[in-house]
Amino acid sequence: MKKFLIFLTASLLIALTAKGQNLFFIEEHSYPCSETFSLQSNSDLWYINDLDVVFAKDGNAALFAVSTKTPDLVIRGKLMIYLDDGSVITLNDRGNYDYVDQIASSVYSLTNEELNKLKTSNINTVRYTLVAVDGLGSSYEGNYSASNREGSKIDFPAMVSEFYENFTVKTKNYIDENNKSAGTGTEGISYDLAGRQARSLPKPTYDIQSEGIVVVEITVDGNGNVTQAVPGVKGSTTLDEYFLRVAREAAMKAKFDRKPDAPVIQKGTITYHFILR
Repeated sequence: MKKFLIFLTASLLIALTAKGQNLFFIEEHSYPCSETFSLQSNSDLWYINDLDVVFAKDGNAALFAVSTKTPDLVIRGKLMIYLDDGSVITLNDRGNYDYVDQIASSVYSLTNEELNKLKTSNINTVRYTLVAVDGLGSSYEGNYSASNREGSKIDFPAMVSEFYENFTVKTKNYIDENNKSAGTGTEGISYDLAGRQARSLPKPTYDIQSEGIVVVEITVDGNGNVTQAVPGVKGSTTLDEYFLRVAREAAMKAKFDRKPDAPVIQKGTITYHFILR
């Protein structure tokens, strides 16, 4: 009887562990996912490790999640998947990323068209971008890649076909939903500063035909002046240097109401929606 109980307990632990391996965790979210696959890093730098990838589901959305161990870096910006047939899938930053236990993770949306490509041609290489956690820059920042090497090559088309069998993407991606609500130009400026009202929120001046969302972390003094602005924090969907610069310039000109009893350093955010005009 004792041996049976030990065997039963061990079996339950194995079952629970297996179930846990089929969930991808990022901040307060968890997604049903495939098993984890590792792509070998093409860099010989000590701080660049292999890239782990999983395919996941979020309701009717198909997701591609990546993670790697890094020193105070996060995976941001566009991610490119190079396929064996020579085609390239470019995924936009959803603003859904995390950094915990020195592991950087980020989640990207897949369309039906992109899923079909992944079902017919194998992944060759994934290119991604690492930036500093605090958004202030780091000598370790840069573009890196990891490949599906011969000898240990993973059959992604078979795995994707099985995992997404009878699955159809019905949810618009993160960027489309936010840009849709932003209106035209940068009319979709919003802010979050507890207990304070904005007196002036100048629009960024820009003249390029591109789009994205930039969230700027601001520090405001008791007189309502912005004393510091850090663009590209969590929630941003682009790390384009031009957009980051004009967003920071606009944020530094913002004014809020006076509040003498406010904290000496009060932090908040201003969000700028840039869309094609």
